[in-house]
Amino acid sequence: MSNPDLIQKLLRRGASHSAHLDLVSLEASDGSGDFSVDGASGTVHITDGSGDLRIENVGGNVRVTDGSGDINVRNVAGSFTVESDGSGSIYATDIRGSVIVQNEGSGEIDVNKVGRDFKVESKGSGSIEYTAVSGQIDIPELHRGRHRRSEER
Repeated sequence: MSNPDLIQKLLRRGASHSAHLDLVSLEASDGSGDFSVDGASGTVHITDGSGDLRIENVGGNVRVTDGSGDINVRNVAGSFTVESDGSGSIYATDIRGSVIVQNEGSGEIDVNKVGRDFKVESKGSGSIEYTAVSGQIDIPELHRGRHRRSEER
């Protein structure tokens, strides 16, 4: 079985998945169960139905579409974009590019150490907390000025 065939077989199982692979880029869909990616050297695009996502040590951009479950992203050389998230919290730290949340239904958003901008376009319920954002901060008016986390945390 070739490496791409093995990767597709792993990603289609429908249970918990983990990918620690030397990939230039990864595009994957996961129906349910936890899913993690560690060490992709290029872009990562994940579409997830339910279950927690953990994405870390990525050399390019990260894009996520998620139905439910927490999203944890750490150590990304590019930008991190959440296209949509129905429910569950979003945690992002050490993102050298921007963090953009296009649509978040419910759950906390907590970002730390962002090299460029932090933008939330649409947010339902839940708090927004941020610290150490180097660029501009653009969050919905309802959440402005109330959720900047202290630098001590």
